[in-house]
Amino acid sequence: MLSWNVHGLRRGEKRRRIKSLIKEKEVDMVLLQETKLAAILLDMVRSLWYRDQVEFMEVDASSLAGGILCIWDPSVFSLSACCSNKSFILLSSSLSRNFECVIINIYAPNDVSCRATFWDSLCNLKSEFPKPWCLGGDFNKIKNVEEHKACSRRDRGMQDFNNFISKLEVSDLPMLGRQFTWSNSQDEARWSRLDRFMFNPEWLFINAWLLHPLFLPLVKKTWLEAEAHGWVGFVLWKKLKILKEVIRKWNVEVYGNLTLNIKKAEEELHVLDLAVETRILDDFEI
Repeated sequence: MLSWNVHGLRRGEKRRRIKSLIKEKEVDMVLLQETKLAAILLDMVRSLWYRDQVEFMEVDASSLAGGILCIWDPSVFSLSACCSNKSFILLSSSLSRNFECVIINIYAPNDVSCRATFWDSLCNLKSEFPKPWCLGGDFNKIKNVEEHKACSRRDRGMQDFNNFISKLEVSDLPMLGRQFTWSNSQDEARWSRLDRFMFNPEWLFINAWLLHPLFLPLVKKTWLEAEAHGWVGFVLWKKLKILKEVIRKWNVEVYGNLTLNIKKAEEELHVLDLAVETRILDDFEI
């Protein structure tokens, strides 16, 4: 999955560059912000997408400002429901035919009060779309002072943003290679991290299990071989207990200590983030 604030899609050269990156990374879904297009038709989508199979959903720009576009491969992402406004597109679906989830393309408002209202509106949608969420895009706000090069104190917007993250119970995906995603071209000192991906925990763990080729065969084998006798409810409880223990052991064998591994990876990424701001990384660090 790829998210990108493209700052306009009118130029063919830019669309070719985006298409080349999508193809190189073998992206199944792309989330674009600031298309600056009043309408997007299939021909425009084809100029960005490299696969034969394609579906898309877009929100038109207003007076050539804003605009959001989602493009995906329907063989990977099967859409079941959706909703949108000028600041987001929400897609509820089945991913890889195994994982029921919600993906949201975000282009948050610049105004602090409008952004707070926007956070509340998304939180209110959680009960209507309860599947695990993945939010990606331009959130137009930093979480803490470390995400802005020239920022020294917390403000109301940061508090609102962190409350929003807490309410949704999502985790911020660490960046790889850089510390910031945006800068004001008129002031090189104003670097910020405004773009990000955030997930409910199910995305980081359960989805990894379902996409592993050995997981479903293991579940089937364990369920069929689990011995339990008695009334139906007891048999179900016993089989689930056996299955839970088998999955727990399998998870450790395949993925190791996830909490420890993630913490170690975050520490290594943090060191690289700091280093890349002052020097070119060595080949072994990339």
